[in-house]
Amino acid sequence: MKEIALWTALFAAVTVGAIAFELRRDVVPLWRLALAPLAAVACALSLPPEPRWLGAAIGAAVVGVVAGSVRGLSTTLRVDHMWKLVRLRRVEVDGLAVALVLAIVAGANIAPVVEFVTQRFTPPPFAAIAFLCAGYLVGRAASIGVRSRSTPHDDMRPDAV
Repeated sequence: MKEIALWTALFAAVTVGAIAFELRRDVVPLWRLALAPLAAVACALSLPPEPRWLGAAIGAAVVGVVAGSVRGLSTTLRVDHMWKLVRLRRVEVDGLAVALVLAIVAGANIAPVVEFVTQRFTPPPFAAIAFLCAGYLVGRAASIGVRSRSTPHDDMRPDAV
C-alpha cells in the first residue's frame, strides 16, 4: 500500500469513527460536529489527483455542501448553551452512510482496483465521489452548527439527562 493510500484510508477511518456518535445518540461538545467533516475533506484531498475529474470534483463539492446544508436544516437536535453540548434527537444515519461511502471509495482507490476498472470502463471518478461526500458532511455540520445558536436551551448535564 502506498503512503498516499495509507493516509487516505486513515482519514476515512477517522471520518467513520468521528460520526459514529450519532448512532449512539451521545451528547457531544459542539466542536465535535466539525471533526468528521474535517477528516472527510482531508481524505478527499489526499486522493491522487485525476486532472480529467477536477471540474467534476469541484462541482460535486458544491452540490454536496448544498445538499448537506438542506439536510442539516431538517435535523432535530437538543442544545445545552451553557455547556455547549449538542445531541441529535433521532438516530440520523445519513451522516454515517456518507462516511461509509467515503471509506469505500478510499478503500477502492488502490492500484489493482483502479487498473481493473480502467481496462473495462472509463477511469473512475473517485475524487468526485469523495468530494461530494466531504461537501455533504461539511454543509450538514455547518448548518447544524448555525442552527444550534438559535435552538432553545435544553439542560443536558450528566445528572439531568
